[in-house]
Amino acid sequence: MSASLAVRTSAPRSSTSSEQAGVALCAADEPIVTGRGAKRATPTLTRRVKQAVSEWYVLQMLELSWDGFVEHTRQGWNTRKPPYGYLAEKVPHPVPARRAEGRTKHRLVPDPARSPAVTVIFHLRGLDKLGYDAIADRLNLDLDLAAYPTPEPTRPDAALGRWSGSAVREILRNPKYTG
Repeated sequence: MSASLAVRTSAPRSSTSSEQAGVALCAADEPIVTGRGAKRATPTLTRRVKQAVSEWYVLQMLELSWDGFVEHTRQGWNTRKPPYGYLAEKVPHPVPARRAEGRTKHRLVPDPARSPAVTVIFHLRGLDKLGYDAIADRLNLDLDLAAYPTPEPTRPDAALGRWSGSAVREILRNPKYTG
């Protein structure tokens, strides 16, 4: 989104500086008219209106894409590695044509071994008002690691084998838990 805003906001300045340097800036569908008597008002207005419509279109597509992703998540579908406390259950694709191709989708289901840790994390944060590191310390105090298994990072070489404040933060900030 920021790239499209940067393009839109820098375009008028670049057209002004180009004209001051004696370089005419024309869109592909504009007539090329140069010289001192060249009319600039209408082409400039037209170009800026097109820039505004283009910016609106980019933002509209980003918003619609995000809305689709949110709805996809609300329906329980998952597109990446399941978040801590969930498992990905493979189900036949809901679209008949894709199902006929053998395609599947993944629905999130609670992981009986890990989901209790998520409940404890939200309890410690919401009711006991503990910070990320304090929550991690509490989870690490339990000598029975089976009670609160540690998260598995996407890179196995980065595994700490214990809870960290950043792992707790990722769980608390993930919209898959909070909606």
